[in-house]
Amino acid sequence: MNDIFYSELDPNLKLELNERAFASRNKDVKHLDYMLGKVANAKYTAYEGADATKSIFVLGGELVRGVQYQPGGPYGFLSETTPKQATGAPDWVVTGTPDNKTVTPIWSYTTNNVTNNRIPPYISSANIAVGDHSMGLLNTATVVIEIPNPDRDLDIIERIFMRPGRYVKLEIEYPSSAVITGLFLSSSTIPNTEKLLELYPNANIAEKQKEISKMNHVAFEGLITSFSLTYQTDYTAQIQVEMRGTSNVLPDITAVINAKNIDENTTKKTENPIANPAEYKASIEEPKNKNELSFYRLLLSEVETELAADKNKDTNKLIGSEDSWILSGNAYPSTVGALPTDTKTFNRYITLGYLIKFINTYVTTKLKSVVDNPNIICSNAICYATLYPNIVSSDPLNVLLMPRDIKKKTTETYGPTTFYEFTKNTNFPGFLTEDRAYPAMIFLNLKMIDKMLIELGKSQPFKISDFLQQISEKIKQTTGKAISLSLITHPTVPSLLLFYDQTYLGQPKDQDTVKPYPIPMSAKVPLVGGIPETPIGSIVHDFKLTAKLPDSATTLSYVLNQDPDNVSENEIAPYVNLMYTFGDKEKAEKAIERFSKLHLDNLDTLDTLKSQYGNNIIDETIRTKLEEALAKHMLYPFAEIKESQQATAPIFPWDASFTIDGINGFRYGDIVTFEVLPKRYRVNTVFSVIGVNHDLAQDGQWKTEIKCIMRPKIG
Repeated sequence: MNDIFYSELDPNLKLELNERAFASRNKDVKHLDYMLGKVANAKYTAYEGADATKSIFVLGGELVRGVQYQPGGPYGFLSETTPKQATGAPDWVVTGTPDNKTVTPIWSYTTNNVTNNRIPPYISSANIAVGDHSMGLLNTATVVIEIPNPDRDLDIIERIFMRPGRYVKLEIEYPSSAVITGLFLSSSTIPNTEKLLELYPNANIAEKQKEISKMNHVAFEGLITSFSLTYQTDYTAQIQVEMRGTSNVLPDITAVINAKNIDENTTKKTENPIANPAEYKASIEEPKNKNELSFYRLLLSEVETELAADKNKDTNKLIGSEDSWILSGNAYPSTVGALPTDTKTFNRYITLGYLIKFINTYVTTKLKSVVDNPNIICSNAICYATLYPNIVSSDPLNVLLMPRDIKKKTTETYGPTTFYEFTKNTNFPGFLTEDRAYPAMIFLNLKMIDKMLIELGKSQPFKISDFLQQISEKIKQTTGKAISLSLITHPTVPSLLLFYDQTYLGQPKDQDTVKPYPIPMSAKVPLVGGIPETPIGSIVHDFKLTAKLPDSATTLSYVLNQDPDNVSENEIAPYVNLMYTFGDKEKAEKAIERFSKLHLDNLDTLDTLKSQYGNNIIDETIRTKLEEALAKHMLYPFAEIKESQQATAPIFPWDASFTIDGINGFRYGDIVTFEVLPKRYRVNTVFSVIGVNHDLAQDGQWKTEIKCIMRPKIG
C-alpha cells in the first residue's frame, strides 16, 4: 500500500521506461517509432464558468492541421476570402444524454476585411509544473500564444485568454506511437470511478479515466492568473498566459463570509448559551459591515447552537460524529493543586475535522462558480499521521489529543491530571488507533482560534491559507514536530486539496512493499530482476545532485567531520551520522548504541516533565520545558534507529533532478534511486519525487524534468 509521500512508481510506467532504455539497441518498428515520431502538440481550451462541458474556444490540437493554417484553398491564409470574426457571447446548444452530453457554443459573426496573409494564432511553447506544496511548489502552467495577424485575431484572443479567473485546460500530447509498450497507467495509481464521479460530476467518466491514464498525454486544469502582451518588430503579437491549478486557488480565498448567502437559521442566536454568556454576547455583536459576518462569530454561533440542541443538559459534553466533534466543560479536576478556578477551566474545543468542514461550508463555496469542487479535505478516510507510543500535547489547554478510551492511552494524562475524564467509554473514535493517528481528530480550543483570528484580522482581509498555516504551526509545535500539516494537491487528483501530514510516510508493513525504481542511466547497470551485467542504456538527458547544509545544521557539519561522538539536535543528524559510518562496523554499532541511549534519556525527561506539568498546569515555565522535552524525544522516538527511521524518514539536505523525454505518470512521493551514485548513497538512501515539470518547445520536443529530495532508505 502506497502513501502520498512514499509511493511506488506505477508498474506500467516502469515497463515503459525500461523499454525506452532498450530503444537505443532495439531497431524494431515500435522502438524506431518512439525515437523518430515523438513530436508533441499542445491544445488550449477555454470554458464558460467552471463547467468543463462548456468549451467556448479551442486553440492548437488538431486545429493547426485545418484549412485556415494551409496556404491554399478557399479558407487558406493566402486566400482573398474575407474572414469571419466571432463577436459577443455564445448561445449554447445541448445534445446527447445526461450521462454523455455535449454543449456546443453558437457564435454570432461579423466580417473583417483585414487579412495580411498570415496564419491564425498558434501555441509556440507550453509548460506544466506539478509539485509537492509542502516543499513550496505549486501546480502552475504557462502557455505562449503567437498572433501573426493581431488586426484580425487579437480582439477574440483578448476576450478569451486575457481574462484572469477564466477556467482553462492545457494539454500536451505525443502520438500514441510514443508509448512503446502500448500500455496505460495501471488502475492502482489512478482514481476509481466513484472518486471521479465525486470530483467531476458533469464529466464523461470513461473518457476522464482514459485521459488521465495515458502516458503520452498530460493535462492541466486551472484558472488564468495573469498575462502579458508584447509586440515584435514584424508586427506580430505574443501573449504569455500564466495559470494556477484549481486546488491552488482555494488557499488564497479570503475568510470573509457574506451574510446574504447564509440561511437565517444558520446564524440564529442561542437563547441560553452554555458557556460564558458575556464572551458569547460580545462575540456575536453585529459587524460594522452589515453584509459580512466575522469568521469567529459564525463559528462560535454554530458551536453554541449545536451544544444547546443536545438533549444532555450537563455542561460537560462531547457531541459529534465521524471526524467532526465538539468538546466542552471543565478540562480537569479542580482538586489538583495550583490550578485556575472552576470558571477558568471551562473550555470549548472543536476537532480539526469540524473546523475544515466549517471552512468548506461558509468560505470556499465562494469559488463554486469557477472551481468544480471547492473543498479542502481533512478526514479520517484519507488523512493519517504516524503513531508514536509516547506522544502527548505540550499545550493541552489549546491543542488536546484525546484517545478513544482513556484507560488504554495516555495522550490526555499528565501525571495526576487527566483532561476531560468524563469522556471515558463514550463513542468518540479517538485521536489514535492501534496502528495510526488521525489529525482530523485533534481538538482545538475555540479561545486559541479566536486569538489567531484577531491577530490575522489586523491585516484584513486574511487568506484561509494564512489561518491554516497558523493552525498547522501550533499543532506542529505542541506535538514536537510529530505532525506537520500542509495544504497539498492530491498527486493523482489535481483538483483535490488536502490538509495532510507531510511527515506521514505510511505504516512500516506498507513501507516494506514499496520498492524504489532505479532510473536507467547507464549501459553498465542491469535492470532490477534482469540478467546481471546486461547493458540497458539510459533514458536521462541530464542529471544533477547537489548538497547544501542549512544554517540550522552547522552543528551537524561538526558532527560529521570533527567529533562523531556528539550528535546534533538537528532531526537528520542521527541518520546522516549513521550513513557516514558506512563500511565501518564498529562505528555503526557505536552510533546505534548511542541512539538507543539518547532515546531512553529523553523519554525519562519527558515522563518527568509530564508529571510536573500535571501538578502545576498554569506554570508556563514547566509547560515550555515540556515542549522542549517532547521535541527532543521526537528526534529519537523509538529505541531502535531503524524503527525511528521508518517513522520519521527526515529529509536530507541533498536534492537531485533529471530530465527525460516527455511522459505522464510520475507523482510527487514516488521513490526512485540512481545506480550511478556512490555506494553509500545507494545502500542508505532513496530519492522522493517532489516536482514534475513538463516543457514543450516550439519544435515539438516535450521534456519532463523530475525533481527529488533525499530520504533515508526505509522498509
